[in-house]
Amino acid sequence: MAESGRVMFNARMTRVHAEPRDAPDSAAAAGAMPSPAGTTANGTANGTAGGTAGGTAGPNPGGIPDPGETGPEIVVSIINYRTAALTLQCVQSVLNDFAGTARGIDFAQVAKTDAGTTGEDDLAGTVNPTGAADAAGTMDPTGAAGGAGRARVAGHVVVIDNASGDGSDRVIADWIAARPGLPVTLVRSPVNGGFSAGHNLGIAARAAPFYLVLNSDAVLRPGFCAAILDAARRDPATGLFAPRLEDEDGTLQTSCFRIPSPGSELIRGAATGPVTKLLGRYDVPMAMPPEPGRIGWASFACILLRRAMIDAIGPMDEGYFLYFEDTEYCLRARRAGWGIAYVPQARVVHYRGGSAPVKSLARARRRLPEYYYASRARLLQQAHGRAGLWAANLGWHLGRGIARARGIAGRPPPAPVEREARDIWTHARRPMAPGPTQERAERAERAAGGAGGHAPAQSAAQSGGQSGRQPAGRAGGPAGLPGGPAAKG
Repeated sequence: MAESGRVMFNARMTRVHAEPRDAPDSAAAAGAMPSPAGTTANGTANGTAGGTAGGTAGPNPGGIPDPGETGPEIVVSIINYRTAALTLQCVQSVLNDFAGTARGIDFAQVAKTDAGTTGEDDLAGTVNPTGAADAAGTMDPTGAAGGAGRARVAGHVVVIDNASGDGSDRVIADWIAARPGLPVTLVRSPVNGGFSAGHNLGIAARAAPFYLVLNSDAVLRPGFCAAILDAARRDPATGLFAPRLEDEDGTLQTSCFRIPSPGSELIRGAATGPVTKLLGRYDVPMAMPPEPGRIGWASFACILLRRAMIDAIGPMDEGYFLYFEDTEYCLRARRAGWGIAYVPQARVVHYRGGSAPVKSLARARRRLPEYYYASRARLLQQAHGRAGLWAANLGWHLGRGIARARGIAGRPPPAPVEREARDIWTHARRPMAPGPTQERAERAERAAGGAGGHAPAQSAAQSGGQSGRQPAGRAGGPAGLPGGPAAKG
């Protein structure tokens, strides 16, 4: 990423972690780091992105503080954007896994919530806002009543509210306040900077050797943290660890991919089996499980990041408003020599929320918002240079020509997304220019008729994450858009 972006990130990290060094011993004894000014006793941040429960000794040159001897081994970063019920169910599953118990998650209720039929009051049957049962054995942070036979995990959860503006941050804050001692911090971001910016705040809020980026529409299976941390400890040369994403019934989801390229754009434009077979080595989705050492990028619906890698390559690129940010981060890590590993023993139920506005637009073949194409151009430029970006666009047009030829032969091709032939060129001249602001993105979404009550600046945590769940032989993303919206909803 640009050096200016790293400086901006590091400056923000300094603000986040500027706290007194003479913190009370009682906070450390309780297993919580001292709270800086502007936070509550439960680590709930107020007002600015800088208000969080921070680390022990201030920032290092990479912008993340060094963990203390009693600090967490893993910090879980979860973005909330107007989905308090889903977010708290996700948090509940993480805390259960920390404590070594599978109690407290009603999968049917999660599915109901994801479908948009559950209000905040319905959450009582799932995460028990009274806290009584939780303290008795569901997610006891002290480990006093965990499940038998499984190791407890030293972890901390950071929930980032991406300027929801609907009161969902207050719901989460009240939930945390009702459970003193839980290893959960709420960070209120004053702006919705998107997926990368949100998780950068989560990573900055707490020091740990490992960080789990997790979607709010995901639920950890029992033993997840132990399995993925064991894999990470045994493989120090690997920087990213991708778990098994699955449906509630255990059906495997595609979560590992190749980097989008001119070849994959030709495949996407043609949308025909013979072309996909001929150019199969460029097809974005990989057969699961993937071959070791061959993963181009993995879904950030759930992924474990090694802190040493973050120190080495920097934070996620905030030049991406939404979509393709995970692809770029994996590409950057691999170029720096860090591997990506698939860990099927660590299992996550990913509900892949269907309310994402971009996915809805793509299904209807409606025009996609500008921020999607801005991110696409940025990724292709960073992966293949300006010539590669233009070659990818021309490859898509060539593919569409092949598709139209099929139509003449009596095989009508799938219709492209509205105005895509022009929109893919929108940022071709200045692919690294700043993308659309949140306000512009929201206006574009509403103008396209696809907002559906959701601001498009929502993070992947609200739109289902990047699961890239397209059938084999098609590129990831809705209607085959690589690494894009369909992988987000």
